[in-house]
Amino acid sequence: VGQTGPAGDDGSPGEQGPAGENGEVAIKTLINTNDETAGDNCANGGVKIEIGDDTNSNGVLDIDEVDDSLTRYVCNGINGDDGQDGDDGSGGISGPFSNSSSPIIRSSAYLNYNFSFDLSGDGTNYIITNNLYSNSIDTPNPNGPSSTAKIYNISSGGMSQVGQTIALEEASSANYFINIVASQINNDGTKIYLSSRYANNPSIQTHSFYNLINGEWVFDSNLENNTQYTSSPIISDDWSTLAYYYNDQSNTGIAVWKNINGTGWAFSQSLPNVGNTSYDINSDGTIIATHTSDGIKTYQFSNGVWSEMSGDLPIDYSNEWVSKPSLSSSGDRVAIGTTVSPYSTFEINVYEYTESSTGAYSWEAYSSTPISVDIISQCPYPKFTLSNNGEFVTLSTSGGDCAPYGQRESFLINYKLQNNNYGLISSNGLSDAISANMMTQQLHLINHNSGTIMSIETEYIDVDDSGSVVYEAKGRPIFTFISN
Repeated sequence: VGQTGPAGDDGSPGEQGPAGENGEVAIKTLINTNDETAGDNCANGGVKIEIGDDTNSNGVLDIDEVDDSLTRYVCNGINGDDGQDGDDGSGGISGPFSNSSSPIIRSSAYLNYNFSFDLSGDGTNYIITNNLYSNSIDTPNPNGPSSTAKIYNISSGGMSQVGQTIALEEASSANYFINIVASQINNDGTKIYLSSRYANNPSIQTHSFYNLINGEWVFDSNLENNTQYTSSPIISDDWSTLAYYYNDQSNTGIAVWKNINGTGWAFSQSLPNVGNTSYDINSDGTIIATHTSDGIKTYQFSNGVWSEMSGDLPIDYSNEWVSKPSLSSSGDRVAIGTTVSPYSTFEINVYEYTESSTGAYSWEAYSSTPISVDIISQCPYPKFTLSNNGEFVTLSTSGGDCAPYGQRESFLINYKLQNNNYGLISSNGLSDAISANMMTQQLHLINHNSGTIMSIETEYIDVDDSGSVVYEAKGRPIFTFISN
């Protein structure tokens, strides 16, 4: 037998065979889940799981398709016993917003009666003035200057004095003292303003301006008015507008001066005021809110003239006491406090200058529900301010500025404006009240600028150096900070 030869080439494909028979139609398996009420299957309720074939192919697990042998239950567990209540949180406040303030920081230095203070717009510098003629607090020499002004910077490292102490000496004749009755510091802490007068002649008031140059306060200029009784001056943050209350026996009002482009001060216009020195100026000196015989009115400076802004503030003045207004930096928001008859409640609301669909402007309440504080009999009404960004209302409740002296709790409280609501976000306890009684012509008893809050806390010292029991009020600067 010979060897096997090589494989031959593949032959050509044969014809396709006949189609096979169709297979059986596939049947889907479906699952239903339903809530199971408490009962035999689940003592505390749960979920019932049903499984079966969709034999009629309608995509729904019908009752007769359920395979009871595959039904299962996932049951809820039995409720456990209530746990013990946790400890109360520290400083938490009920409300729609979180507590976002820091603790109160208190200065170690005390102030005499008749002091003034101000906080810069950026919240990083402040000025304190102290009239020293009655005693020697804050000065080593009881025969030293009658009034002093000190400026401080606020930083993470604490408070540090900026420049030298500015001292105003007593008059050279008749031994009359000079009192600083008001002070302000500009937005970035490089300019200060002092308003002073002799204790025996309140009709002559001097407005002095200083600039910070190479770390020293350098006198710039004076503006003096001596034709009428004046008080409670305010200067705008940009140093363009100065206003003060005047009473010349026949008229009262607000005298407004302008310093356009730093060319010098010139009288601008008089605006109405009912005589309670209640008014405020916005940051760039173009809007003034003043308390007139017809209620709070707002005026705007344009083309060299102050004109009343359209849209009356929606407040019923017929039966209520109305507080001084507090403007935001932009001037498009103003906070106003009113009493509610029969003088049991003090309400604070913020009003916004709003443009309607027709282009008309009017003042509208930010919220339909104002901030409400109970009035304590024989106590002053709450002090409050609108923050310079217009986003917060900061107020203080009455304390030892009403009987019993030094024995009533007082608080510094913050509300945030959001979603047409005032949300309580923080409350800090004070040693005693924020009192106007110790200040001279201070209009803003609380400052809230760029997240920094400053005020002067009244503290009652009940024992003097000899051990005798007294109730002597002294002022102490306080600060706290809040997240914007």
